[in-house]
Amino acid sequence: MSGNYGDKGASAFNSPAKAFSALKAEIMNEWQVQVRKRISVATELSDSALQDTVHVFYDNVMESLSGSNTRSFATEGTNISYVHGRERAGGTNFTISNVLQELYILKRLIVDMSFHKGIHLTRQEILTLDESFDRGIAEASDGYVNKQRENYEIFVAGISHDIRNPIQVALSAAQVIQMRTAEQETADLNRRVCSKLIEVGKMVDSLLDTAAFNNRVFDTLKITKFDMCELVKEVAEDLTHNRAVIQGNSITGFWSRDQMKRVLENLLSNAEKYGVPGGDIEVSFQVKNSRLALSVHNEGEPIPKEHQKEIFATFQRWHEGEVRGWGLGLSMARAVVESHGGSIIVDSSTDKGTTFTIDVPIDCRDIAAKNVQDKGNLREPHSEKMVQN
Repeated sequence: MSGNYGDKGASAFNSPAKAFSALKAEIMNEWQVQVRKRISVATELSDSALQDTVHVFYDNVMESLSGSNTRSFATEGTNISYVHGRERAGGTNFTISNVLQELYILKRLIVDMSFHKGIHLTRQEILTLDESFDRGIAEASDGYVNKQRENYEIFVAGISHDIRNPIQVALSAAQVIQMRTAEQETADLNRRVCSKLIEVGKMVDSLLDTAAFNNRVFDTLKITKFDMCELVKEVAEDLTHNRAVIQGNSITGFWSRDQMKRVLENLLSNAEKYGVPGGDIEVSFQVKNSRLALSVHNEGEPIPKEHQKEIFATFQRWHEGEVRGWGLGLSMARAVVESHGGSIIVDSSTDKGTTFTIDVPIDCRDIAAKNVQDKGNLREPHSEKMVQN
């Protein structure tokens, strides 16, 4: 550590949570220095890309220390750490070891700061801090591994696409031989060849079908400049049973308008469908660290922690009681947001309701272009890149 801390003591604050919240900028700046010093690939990232959702996790840690009973530990009711792991796997060259290390660095800085500032932590607060980071590290690892697996599946699908044509050519040739041969032994052998080629073809098609949905997102990703506030108002007008309360001013950035509209439509329709009938749906947005944080909030039945991963899985539905389920929409929404170099965070509890937050860079042109290029490398050489500046 550099040790260049200010001299404001904990006595100026009423609690450790308030003290650490006031010191957030100082700690996060030092964290960036330490992460770049110890993790070489971190030097490739901008400040906003390096922090991504870590600053939100920091806020959640402080909330758990506040004693307000809104959050017993930092990851309670939210998938914040899980999506952080996915961000690192999908948008950086971090290894899973690097993900663990950067969170350990943050924990160490908080502990060291408590000594430098004379911030006294009770035994319970220390236990809460430990549990927050233990759970955060575990869930970030889970998110990283799952994203890597998805990347592998898409890679396999791309390879499968390349071998489908040769299989079809071989099958056609075998079928011609089948029709022209009169020798029974040769006909039987050729019939087996045709059967196996058809079987392999079906396996390849199955792999392609699995990847087709995510690939379509990238095929239609056209980045333009527009006002997110105007888009939110446009989508909100389509609500039929609930009123959208919009909080935020004009924010202009570079995203795919068509795809972000689909994401907003999904989040608002889900808030209307699963929230309190006739209740207000709060939509808020702000810019921090060159990133847009757009939240959709509704009151109503919470999404249990154990189901927060399932609701984003392709073709998976969560249902409990009279709520029939979450379908393909959230899987699509996550794919779109991640293609913009961002994440969707869910935070849900009985007391606070449910909030889905889109966290993306203000300018996604370079990120989207890179993602489309990476996808294109898994397709035919003639496939076009659809990103526009």
